[in-house]
Amino acid sequence: MSVQKLVDCAKAKGVTIAATPDAYGLSTYSLTASAVNDQVMTKCSAGTTLTIEGLYAEITKNPTRADWEALVTECLVSTGLAPSGYTKRQYVKDRIGIKQGQVNRPQFPFSTADSRFNACEQDPSSAEL
Repeated sequence: MSVQKLVDCAKAKGVTIAATPDAYGLSTYSLTASAVNDQVMTKCSAGTTLTIEGLYAEITKNPTRADWEALVTECLVSTGLAPSGYTKRQYVKDRIGIKQGQVNRPQFPFSTADSRFNACEQDPSSAEL
């Protein structure tokens, strides 16, 4: 229901958003990147999906409220993407990366384009080992 409210709000403001649900009932949103569209998405997500999707994801992906970074790190090592001995501390440091202009760029010792990276960050308990 909150996703449809977001889509309807954006449509009323002249922006088309496509929402694609994932296996957890969360949505990935597709829209043309632009400053106006970003503003509409920000405005329309407040009061619709902004808070509830994050809470829902946290509950479904981490019901025991375990240390998320530790789970991701363990997953990266167990899938063989990160080297043996790679630690949560290193993961957090690598995620922060280096500052380039106004943004921090992650600096991992492995490819973030590897599907194992996304699987571990999305849901470390269900990544294929």
